[in-house]
Amino acid sequence: MKAYPEYKSSGIDWLDKIPSHWNTIPLKYTVDNPDTDFIDGDWIESPFITDSGVRYLTSGNVGVGVYKEQGQGFISHNTFDDLNCIEVKPGDLLISRLNEPIARTCEVPELGYKIVTCVDNVIYRPKNNVFNKHYMMYQLNSHDFWFNASGLSSGATMKRISRLKLGNIRIIVPPLIEQVAIAAYLDVVTGKIDELIAEKQKQVEDLRSYRTSLITETVTRGLNPNAPLRPSGIDWLGDIPEHWETTKLKYITSKIGSGVTPKGGSEVYSDEGILFIRSQNVYPNGLHLDDPKYISKQIDETMCNTRVYQGDILLNITGASIGRCCVYSLPENANVNQHVCIIRPLPDTINNMFLCYVINSNIGQEQIAMYQTGGNREGLNFEQLKNFTIPLPSFSEQQAIAEFLDEKTEKIDTLINELEKQLEELAEYKKAVISEAVTGKVDVRDWELQN
Repeated sequence: MKAYPEYKSSGIDWLDKIPSHWNTIPLKYTVDNPDTDFIDGDWIESPFITDSGVRYLTSGNVGVGVYKEQGQGFISHNTFDDLNCIEVKPGDLLISRLNEPIARTCEVPELGYKIVTCVDNVIYRPKNNVFNKHYMMYQLNSHDFWFNASGLSSGATMKRISRLKLGNIRIIVPPLIEQVAIAAYLDVVTGKIDELIAEKQKQVEDLRSYRTSLITETVTRGLNPNAPLRPSGIDWLGDIPEHWETTKLKYITSKIGSGVTPKGGSEVYSDEGILFIRSQNVYPNGLHLDDPKYISKQIDETMCNTRVYQGDILLNITGASIGRCCVYSLPENANVNQHVCIIRPLPDTINNMFLCYVINSNIGQEQIAMYQTGGNREGLNFEQLKNFTIPLPSFSEQQAIAEFLDEKTEKIDTLINELEKQLEELAEYKKAVISEAVTGKVDVRDWELQN
């Protein structure tokens, strides 16, 4: 794509120059009436949330350019009237002031209900016949706008920007006819990128599904496809090789227990010392230590009962990552918090990698799901873990299965990593395409859709 013939200073430090006939303007001035067209949603506390009535949208419903259907919150019509709530109309734009990416924006679809939104979303209605809503959504979802909004936000754990600061961020305004052209261009180009992203995401999902099914098949049937089978006596486990046994986790381990949060919490973390493992570090393909935390030797001494040793199995027992499991393979001792359980296999009874594969298989994950029914959705307790049913071949067969799965899953993980890298590159490319178009680095006025 070619550049514009003439540029001028934008007057904005981060932007440098824009096409000579473009302008910039604070976001709050792109509406007819700031009191009705650029306003926060309503402060609605959890006791008011019900199962029917007026649809209640949160910041979680605001995706990057797309509405996300998650959660089904409502408030009653009486609450709507009593709190004098602002009605959100289909076609309104919602700008999220909460959590990265700050200022992500989506258009509200027709949901079949009267709609309200939370105070962390700004209801935004740009002027008709001056600003193209579709272009404005691309502008607000550009990396440059997010960068500015994030820089003006505050909060240690949940970043948030005020509506006042958000409204003062200057946006880039081409003539309306060019806004329409830019939006049409980006629809096509980013649409093609999104198709590639969806295709590669599907490949990743298929590989992960294949990885799990391969593990499940191997830890329940072994390596000999011709081995005679017998009923295990457990419906969800089915048939197993006739020379295998089943056992409870408590009979093949010497320790099942979780860690604790050190006194002082995250304030005592340091950049060196004893590795402190949290649930975000534990994945089925091993520890992820992109952002490692450490505790001092003195603190570790007070937590000697929750030390992790090489060969231990780590299992997440609470939260969204419940069930993720890996073997701790580092030679140095570590420690864990209360969200991670240490499972220490008995030597010469159960191979640690085989046991880890069992927990990561469908039969392990199904047992985790069974124990989370009813009122126990928050996590697993140790009594439940101790009673997990484990298929038990001979120790030598366990080792052979573990070695086979190590080789196979390593190849699958390599393919997944390559695809995830490509997904990151496509996401960065999409950001660059949007940024170049909405900041005037490329001139799309003569662009035509190719058949």
